[in-house]
Amino acid sequence: MKKSRLVLLGVGVLAAGLIAATAVIPGFGPRALISSISGAFGGVTCDDTVCPPDAEWTRPIDAPVTSQFRSEERPSHHGVDMAAPRGAEIYAASAGVVIVAECNASLDGEPYSCDVDGSPEVGGCGWYVKVLHAGVFATLYCHMETRPEVEVGDAVVTGQLLGHVGSSGNSSEPHLHFETQVGNDVVPPNSNSAVDPIFFMEERGAPLP
Repeated sequence: MKKSRLVLLGVGVLAAGLIAATAVIPGFGPRALISSISGAFGGVTCDDTVCPPDAEWTRPIDAPVTSQFRSEERPSHHGVDMAAPRGAEIYAASAGVVIVAECNASLDGEPYSCDVDGSPEVGGCGWYVKVLHAGVFATLYCHMETRPEVEVGDAVVTGQLLGHVGSSGNSSEPHLHFETQVGNDVVPPNSNSAVDPIFFMEERGAPLP
């Protein structure tokens, strides 16, 4: 038998074994499988210790909403914009683990600095942070002034400082772009699965201004 066929046979046997395990082993399911694979390759996991299901929620910043979630004018705007002075502190909306903390900006297909103000022509979130929470929720905080105060893998508590308001990336003035994303055991939270932060935060006792 050719080597390629042996490899395919081995993959098939492994897949069948994993499927059987999800049916007969308590607690072994897609989430457990994904977490184990993620951990094996240096990924970040979110267990009840760092992502407590009963964690409180709070506003990420005390500032008014100036641009709504997926409005008619901006149907691809997957969060809300909250206007605040440059340098205002941005806080974790709830306890969780940091899964992204990086610069995301480009202009005409080329990387663009996050250490300068962006513009409507610049693409991306600028300096931003993404935090994973219990219940396969995630929150996203964009357009920070400088490199975030946290790093990937950091466990954060409700209200912990993440960074400061700026205007990096796709931004015309200092503000926080805030997203609330909902995932499941198969699909991780992402912007396409985002829900309106106004309703999401109100349901958790932390209404936005």
